[in-house]
Amino acid sequence: MSRCAACLFSCLLAVAAFTGCVIERKAECKAAEACDQALETPIGDFDADDGVFGDVGTCWQTEDTAAPCVKACNDYLVEQRDLALLQNNEAVFEACGGVAE
Repeated sequence: MSRCAACLFSCLLAVAAFTGCVIERKAECKAAEACDQALETPIGDFDADDGVFGDVGTCWQTEDTAAPCVKACNDYLVEQRDLALLQNNEAVFEACGGVAE
């Protein structure tokens, strides 16, 4: 590797470490945030500023670290849709990705 390329690589690593976010936050976790916000009492775990699921959370270091986070977000969406159906809460059902009939 040339000296210039090595310098550029080092700078990119430093920027990635500084920002804490190497990959973009996945849509499933953005959807989980919107779902959570539709609840009467949001838990806040999926907020954009959350240290795990948020925009610069630990989930988004690599695709490998993102996989369990995306699963957690999808699980949360399904759980909240199921609860909304039981409670006949159409607004939460739709906010959590359900489709009104």
